[in-house]
Amino acid sequence: MKSIVTACLVLTAIFSLEAATETVDGYRWTYRIIGDTAEIYNSYSSAAVSPSTGIVTVPSILGGKLVTSIGEYAFKGCSGLTSVTIPNSITSIGSYAFDGCSGLTSMTIPNSVTNIGWEAFLNCGELRNVTVPQYVCSTEMWSVFRSAYQSITNVVILDGVTNIGWSAFSRCDGLTSVTMPNGVTSIGDYAFEGCSGLMSVTIPNGVTNIGDYAFEGCSGLTSVTIPNSVTNIGQATFSYCSGLTNILVETDNTSYMSINGLLLTKDGKTFLRG
Repeated sequence: MKSIVTACLVLTAIFSLEAATETVDGYRWTYRIIGDTAEIYNSYSSAAVSPSTGIVTVPSILGGKLVTSIGEYAFKGCSGLTSVTIPNSITSIGSYAFDGCSGLTSMTIPNSVTNIGWEAFLNCGELRNVTVPQYVCSTEMWSVFRSAYQSITNVVILDGVTNIGWSAFSRCDGLTSVTMPNGVTSIGDYAFEGCSGLMSVTIPNGVTNIGDYAFEGCSGLTSVTIPNSVTNIGQATFSYCSGLTNILVETDNTSYMSINGLLLTKDGKTFLRG
């Protein structure tokens, strides 16, 4: 019995899940302590009591603990919120964290974030500009932003990202521009497939692989430059890019062939057909 009581006391000390509040820079936050870290959290209602409008910076310290998580429903219903700054201490954003932030127009998610919950950005229909880390680039955009992803027009990919994964931005048809850092080396299969609004893309010199169907259906593209670092282009990479009239192939370590900007082939495989 004594050992059971001792174990319960230890667990209580480690996981203090009772809500507390603290005012930082004039905003009152509700949070809970989990071990040696803090999570912004208030059950099924907003944990951000005051910051319902304008631009808000999430605190990195609450209750003397490092804030590592934005919990479920943390900003739920903050319809006047236009922009949120997330500190590099945050590793997780919970489900429905920004549900109903209908005025949110821009969001920067730091590289420290390695998990984003279900429909974290539900009903964020005005979200236009997002800056995203490796985590987002390694999954499907819609699975992160859910109902908001079709409203996004501009994506900036953070420095440090090396791989844009399978179907990462697929069907993001409102996307008009994307900025990739020089560290990117691979653009995966279907990465931008169906992004019909994409008007321009700069492939960094350092990319070695462009996957199958990576830009299929990007009918808004009119020109593309393939840098000399590229050693592999997948099957049908630019298929159904009906607006693409100019391809500049800089690479000298492959034998791609461009004919009137309408056909790009190598070893009998076709990568573009307008």
